[in-house]
Amino acid sequence: MANTFDLATHLMPLPERATPGRVIAASDQRALTGCLNHLHALLRCGEPFVAQGWAVSQCARTGARANLAGWRIPTLSAAHTSVRCEVIAGASAGGGFVHFVSANTGAVLSLAIAAGAPTYYSGTLNVGSAGDYDDITMDLEGVGTVTVDDVQVFFEELSSPLAAGLVATPAGSPARFRPFGEAASGADRTLSAARGQHLVDDLGNLRGRRRVLFCWSGLEAANVTGPAAADASPYLGPWPQQQLVPLHPGAFAQGVEYEAWAWCERDATQDTRIYLHADDGERGNASGMRVGDTFPGSLVTVPLGVGSAWYDTECRLAEVRPFEEVDHALAFLGLWPQEWSGVAPAAPVGLTNARVKRLSVWGE
Repeated sequence: MANTFDLATHLMPLPERATPGRVIAASDQRALTGCLNHLHALLRCGEPFVAQGWAVSQCARTGARANLAGWRIPTLSAAHTSVRCEVIAGASAGGGFVHFVSANTGAVLSLAIAAGAPTYYSGTLNVGSAGDYDDITMDLEGVGTVTVDDVQVFFEELSSPLAAGLVATPAGSPARFRPFGEAASGADRTLSAARGQHLVDDLGNLRGRRRVLFCWSGLEAANVTGPAAADASPYLGPWPQQQLVPLHPGAFAQGVEYEAWAWCERDATQDTRIYLHADDGERGNASGMRVGDTFPGSLVTVPLGVGSAWYDTECRLAEVRPFEEVDHALAFLGLWPQEWSGVAPAAPVGLTNARVKRLSVWGE
């Protein structure tokens, strides 16, 4: 396939050109295929997969390098391998560094933070395309005290969708996005049945491009230094731990699935169950407990013990009944003792000391 394409042809055909009875012109096909190429290069790029901020001096570190936060983000495609990491950061005398590390590739992005008031810094981190996700961690070190006020991470667009060739979307999927070049959609090219199938297949592949609904990290309190260290937030709220996440009911009929990853600190004496609940955002009871249905297949067990690990639960929203007649929906995460077999708002037996330190929710 020739690696040439007119960048000006990414515009969709005029709506009136798609009405019944119209002849499909070569220019219409060219505009549509150009649009698909650019969607492949740009879709979900620039959208913050991580966007988090802290109060003044909460995310701060003085001395040797140490981890303060981390996020699990999904991969977009086998060709999207770079993310841009942006921070608003400052440092006291001596300055310091903010390091972003990719677990997939081992690559490290080190941003040198000059002494002075918080300002903008950014750089590119290679995250590769292995697997369905990557764990990005943020480390701080400083001769002085380095403080991060805000952090944002997003994928960078492809420089050439044609040069990427056949691309698994998402990474690891057997589905392949096949871009259109001049040989397929140039002047005087007919719209064959094969070309039409090619268009449909590519649209289906793009539809599977993941979007992040929520991506949060507590701070590793033991590694935080500075005047506000005591106020650092290492966990996701008090018991029962809940985080409301807006969902998209309009996509349910299309079989959209959401996946949640929780980095949990275990309870030393008992197993803990993680539930994801669905709610229309309007119901509740006198105790303040939200009323909802547990997502089918969303139950996962955090075994007793010491330490922390990631736990994964999938949500097949098309199977959840409450969404059929609501305009908006919420999901929330709850941690309950293993011996409690009920669903909110029933009262659990005892409490659990397991706590969520990081949480990511994305859909596809």
